[in-house]
Amino acid sequence: MPNRFILEKDERAIISGFHTEIAALKAKEALERLGIIDIKINQTDYQPFTGNELSRENALTGDFPGLASSVYDTEFSRDLSILLSASPDASGLTDRAADNIGIDVVLTVVLDHSKLDQAEQILKKYGARI
Repeated sequence: MPNRFILEKDERAIISGFHTEIAALKAKEALERLGIIDIKINQTDYQPFTGNELSRENALTGDFPGLASSVYDTEFSRDLSILLSASPDASGLTDRAADNIGIDVVLTVVLDHSKLDQAEQILKKYGARI
């Protein structure tokens, strides 16, 4: 399937999140039976925390290590710090309810707009957050 970024007139895309890759794979199988244009599963993750204690510096002097280091109270590489800072846990964009933590498997599907409702039902059946 071609890798493209522009949907055709009658196409729709759904981006959904799962707690496990197994659930995403089951949803993928069901969606494939529905007939889809494209589907992909990706897992977002990052390296484990080091556990090093962090001494917070002054953000105004430029010595502040970043949001992730502050929230998780440990030090990270610059690249990992940027990735972790985008996490809903670090940014405060999650209410920390169990349903909102650990959704790190992303299933993206492109399908004909006439199958949108059916696809959403399939995704929800397998525990997706849409």
